Amino acid sequence: MIVKDAHMRLVSLADRVFHLAQMVRVGYSVVRPLYQACDFVVIHDQDDHKYVFLPENKPSELRPDPKGRKKGRPYIKGGKKIYDVLIDMFESPIKGPDGDFADIWVGTKTDAQKQLDAIHSGLGGGTHFVKVVDAPKQKQQPVQGR
Repeated sequence: MIVKDAHMRLVSLADRVFHLAQMVRVGYSVVRPLYQACDFVVIHDQDDHKYVFLPENKPSELRPDPKGRKKGRPYIKGGKKIYDVLIDMFESPIKGPDGDFADIWVGTKTDAQKQLDAIHSGLGGGTHFVKVVDAPKQKQQPVQGR
């Protein structure tokens, strides 16, 4: 009985590891187009990155932020002000590796940095957010002459 129980736990653990690896692999491949299309990325140490688009590059299929975060108003959670919202926030129809829809911010790199600063100085401290970086744009292949 002990051997059978240990075997079942091992199978369950192996199954969870396999599914986690699949989720990460699939998640990155799904979010990769966002990463390559955006202008900047707010790096998060647990992969909950924010993808920042300049207003002229804003994707058309974005959804309103489900948490009600609107530029110019404070983000309130549980009746407490968490931070001021200084940038337009949306949700992508693409899910990230964590299973949630990817967060999209629309504004300049300066706007994104100001928002990150507001998050860092807010109630939660934004301890998992690291920095704003330029995103690696896909390089266009030069057109070859005949």
